[in-house]
Amino acid sequence: MEYNKDFIPDGMNAFERNVKRIGDCIIAGILL
Repeated sequence: MEYNKDFIPDGMNAFERNVKRIGDCIIAGILL
């Protein structure tokens, strides 16, 4: 799944952005 992190859809609120950001950090931590 590929998406542009700079683009936030109108239907996505701050909470969903935070969840996605935390998920990306966890994935990055596992890969490192």
